[in-house]
Amino acid sequence: MGFWPTMQIHATTYRLITRFRDTPKGVEFKLGADPQQADSALAGGSVLMAMLVEYQSRFFELGLEKELLAFRADYTQARNTATSPSP
Repeated sequence: MGFWPTMQIHATTYRLITRFRDTPKGVEFKLGADPQQADSALAGGSVLMAMLVEYQSRFFELGLEKELLAFRADYTQARNTATSPSP
């Protein structure tokens, strides 16, 4: 399987298939937004961008270690908040 955000934002066969669901009447197409899928794609894309910046920082000796550590802390906090049950 390809990279998750790419699979979700482009018109791929896989993305189309994930929008179908079985019902007593037969197969239906899920209309509207899918917040869980969107959150997963956004999280994956964010990690990919951070990895890209980290590799470039190492290769070009940009010295972005402090910023990358701050990103990791923010990302971890955001993911923990998003996955915590609501009161």
